[in-house]
Amino acid sequence: MINLQSQVRALIEQNELLIAENQELKSLLNELLSQHTIGEENIKAMMVLRDVPQVAIAKQLGISRQAVSQVVSGKLKTPRVRRFIADKIGLQYELLWPENNGHNHKRRAA
Repeated sequence: MINLQSQVRALIEQNELLIAENQELKSLLNELLSQHTIGEENIKAMMVLRDVPQVAIAKQLGISRQAVSQVVSGKLKTPRVRRFIADKIGLQYELLWPENNGHNHKRRAA
């Protein structure tokens, strides 16, 4: 019984260390994200690698391919399209477009 208790204590300590390391990694990642962007060319490359053509995104969202291109290039900052692209290529919205972290856009009045 004592051996089992010491094993459980050791596992709890290991878990606490892993949690602390995970929090440190998250903090470092957030710092990096605030300093760097993926960039238009890398977003385009990820779309090619993930087989996510702009025309397919346009069709699924009911918008023009040119509108998708403008979002990728940063000329349009449409959160709905940005989130859709991020989901399709499997990257976080904030990593692709950290300037607003998905929270600073203004919504149109209904």
